[in-house]
Amino acid sequence: MKPKSIKSLLALALLAPGVLFAQTTAKTTPVGYVSLGSSTGAALPAETDIAISVPLLNQAVYSGSVGSLSGSDIVVAGAAFTASAYVASTPHIVEVTSGVKSGLIAVITANTTNTVTVSVQPGDSLSGIAAGDTLSIRPANTLSSLFAGNTLVDGVELLVWNNGTVEGDNLANDSSYVFFSGEWYDAGFENANNAILYPGESYVLRNSSTTPITSLVVSGEVQVSKHRNVISKLSATTAQDTRFAHSNPAGELIGTSGYGFDDGDELVVFDNNATGMNKAGSSYFYFGGAWYDGGFEDVSTSFTLNGGQGYVYKRIATAAVGDTLVSDVVNYVPSL
Repeated sequence: MKPKSIKSLLALALLAPGVLFAQTTAKTTPVGYVSLGSSTGAALPAETDIAISVPLLNQAVYSGSVGSLSGSDIVVAGAAFTASAYVASTPHIVEVTSGVKSGLIAVITANTTNTVTVSVQPGDSLSGIAAGDTLSIRPANTLSSLFAGNTLVDGVELLVWNNGTVEGDNLANDSSYVFFSGEWYDAGFENANNAILYPGESYVLRNSSTTPITSLVVSGEVQVSKHRNVISKLSATTAQDTRFAHSNPAGELIGTSGYGFDDGDELVVFDNNATGMNKAGSSYFYFGGAWYDGGFEDVSTSFTLNGGQGYVYKRIATAAVGDTLVSDVVNYVPSL
């Protein structure tokens, strides 16, 4: 399958600081880089947390279309894969790039010569994928691949929340990983280099050392399918946190992002330019179809969800139990 024809990506580069898109030929896949963390000094100062996300995708190794779907198995039309190639060493994902499930990302758990078996994230499903829908297969973003090329310091941690599995708000992280001597390890000190980091999720990168990390730059392909994310609600009486990110590296105004469900829903934003750990966030509130800051000023057309930034979405306690899907065409796609 040929990549999209790109008219111009210059305008995209002007949309957000620290974001650069590039093109190499008349027909290419948009690629670029995003700078994570602080924009006013060291990307991750000493003894500081930053809220981050995965703003770009790894380069596709296969593009094609769905032949048929059976349970968790996707038969890929005309494929001639090597059996187990996508699970042998590096984890891979399938990204659905058209149809009603455009933007869905699922981890490949097995593959034959023409079929991939996948696992989707909580709150989503393969239902609705149809023959002819296009897809891409990519190496997953992992702890080792996302930070490749950056100089980290021993003791840096990544804090992870398992969205949609634990009831409540102000939730502690469910797990953490630590960087030591060039490798990532889990809490049991087992190697975790291949731990998968999902677009649409939010993480906290913590530097408890006294050595600042000057730069944190991630690169990859720009997502041109829909942004797709699930915001959960597990209890009828308790507010619910979801650590989320908007997978638009150029940034998008909150008023057009698809977020905002019930009056009283809250968006928590962390200042990555501020130093310190366990920082409190600033809150924005949804009411009457618009988003407001703490001074009740309407920020629907002024506040931007930025690529590479992590956020918390708080469902109001009285919201109905269930998962709410956000499926949004990112604002730069129509110009590609």
